[in-house]
Amino acid sequence: MSETIKARVYLGNSPHIVKSVHLIGDDGMEGEPLVRYVHLGTITDSVMFGEDLIIRFFTYHKAIQFYRTAHGEYEIINESDHTISFMRYGCTEIEPGERIVVKI
Repeated sequence: MSETIKARVYLGNSPHIVKSVHLIGDDGMEGEPLVRYVHLGTITDSVMFGEDLIIRFFTYHKAIQFYRTAHGEYEIINESDHTISFMRYGCTEIEPGERIVVKI
């Protein structure tokens, strides 16, 4: 995955935490949500987005972790009612209503 992307990730109260992912165009406009797939695993579940599954997360109880994701800049917005842990080179707590920017 050599393409660099820019995306906005919305977190919510659903069991799989990641509600939707939208690519951001060069003009700064947010596109339609990418297709969402959920894989129910033995140890942990995963949520994948896009026809080519370009953005992927492991989901845990009130925590998410990127895996095999396209390089780029991700704005993560917590629209849930609780703090969510974002795990990548350590752990960052994202409070309700908070947004962070992550570069991969």
